[in-house]
Amino acid sequence: MYRDTCRPGLHALEFGPVASSIEYQDIVFKMSGMGTREHPVTEYEGPPTPENNVKWFELLDGRVYPPLFLFPANKTAGIIALDDTMYQALGQETEPASDTDSTPLIQLEVFHQLHCLNSLRRLIYNTSTFTKGVNAEMHMDHCIDYLRQSIMCHSDVTPLVHIPRPGGSRNNGTAWIPNFAVKHTCRDFWKIHEWAAQYNTSGWTIEGYPNQGLALAE
Repeated sequence: MYRDTCRPGLHALEFGPVASSIEYQDIVFKMSGMGTREHPVTEYEGPPTPENNVKWFELLDGRVYPPLFLFPANKTAGIIALDDTMYQALGQETEPASDTDSTPLIQLEVFHQLHCLNSLRRLIYNTSTFTKGVNAEMHMDHCIDYLRQSIMCHSDVTPLVHIPRPGGSRNNGTAWIPNFAVKHTCRDFWKIHEWAAQYNTSGWTIEGYPNQGLALAE
């Protein structure tokens, strides 16, 4: 075995109230199109399309473009409205929703990380007005380094073995590619998503647009 069989619920600095949603499962990652297109792409890959945009918007709060709503904002998962018990568990200050709404709000890291990744996806394919504004470069710099810090923090040490590259040659260094289709022990993302959506009662999304829905426009 390459790993300990212990599966802790939460780490010390994580948000305690979400512990009830933490479950672990073994998942074999998809190879995707790395190395050769003989490996099928995943439903999240490729240039933005209505189909893969839906999949990305299901993961996080997308930018709002009425009237093409996918589902109401209170079904999204990005922003958590804290009740008194949850606020006490937080153990630190956080800003209220607005000048007229004193509800304390937080985000869970996983959803902001996905927001950043989706923003970079749209920027790479040059399809998003969201990544072309005055603050776009600063936003993208933030996302790149934020994801760097997160990847380094979690430091996944699952071993990747090498497999033959079709048509490769040991003489020119193209003989093999990493086999990304390996088993990982993962938290059940959709359990956490379900919990987070339950407590997104403020109408706000990661993108900062209150009382709207998610839209498929980019």
